Amino acid sequence: MFVLPSKIFNPFLFISFTFLEFKVLKLGLDKKYCSTRAINTSVLSLAKNKNTTLKKLILAGKKAIEIDPVGRMEWEGWLIFCYISKKDLDNALNSINRTIQDAPHNRLFGFKAAVLALMGDIEESKVWLKKYTDERPEVKTIADYRKVAPEMSEALTNNLIEGMKLAGLPE
Repeated sequence: MFVLPSKIFNPFLFISFTFLEFKVLKLGLDKKYCSTRAINTSVLSLAKNKNTTLKKLILAGKKAIEIDPVGRMEWEGWLIFCYISKKDLDNALNSINRTIQDAPHNRLFGFKAAVLALMGDIEESKVWLKKYTDERPEVKTIADYRKVAPEMSEALTNNLIEGMKLAGLPE
């Protein structure tokens, strides 16, 4: 996964469409599906309508999985961010579970704790929060989590923070 420090534009959106454009061109498919203009339009439209942009990103991610099933796990990770940003918690949990099954990573445990808490399953979220904090001992408080939480979008970060609070991570 990438570390993207820029907050001037949404790098998640740019990187996602750039990867998709590369894969589309590499496979010799219609370039219109993901042109440079589509990348720029999507980046600019993020500020205007986040839900529409997230819908487009989700569709692009699903299309990328169709085009490149071998890269499914990479795309599934991006879909997790889209779903959490949009608060599409059922799909977020499904994507998290698929990713944990195929490639468990401790950051996914935190995502799962947050999503379960947002869904109202506080007891199960506490189990996953414990797994997360056991593997990430440097994260003891919300302030610590803010340092490691993904910053791909404000909605993503805010939803994860809210979920971690509900799961029981202290301020």
